[in-house]
Amino acid sequence: MFNLFNIYTIIKRIQREDNDQLSCPYCRGRLINETNCLKNTHPELIKEWAANENALIEVSTTEISDKYNGKTWWICPVCDYKYTMSVQARCLKEKRHQNACPRWNGRLQKRLHFLWLSWNAHNRCCRAF
Repeated sequence: MFNLFNIYTIIKRIQREDNDQLSCPYCRGRLINETNCLKNTHPELIKEWAANENALIEVSTTEISDKYNGKTWWICPVCDYKYTMSVQARCLKEKRHQNACPRWNGRLQKRLHFLWLSWNAHNRCCRAF
């Protein structure tokens, strides 16, 4: 039969086990091993990983986690544009189903559009003279 003391000891034991799990540096993401590295947690992003550029800055998918905040190189699968973004931001874009490429994000398209407009306006003025 359960009494209040038995329930209290069971709850304390469960809390202790939870704290032991949270105190594990691998479970918290403080240390990287093969179970929590980027290569195994987000295999879909490895297709966009720019291996040559990241090798120059000595970053590997087996040595970082999805919480890595340093800048890394990525390749857009649509336009092959190479851009830098932190792994944490890239994983967040993937989670939100957003396109991470700045070219397809609209920024570069807007800049090119306004450059084309200014170039077109300048050429029209030059032809009039």
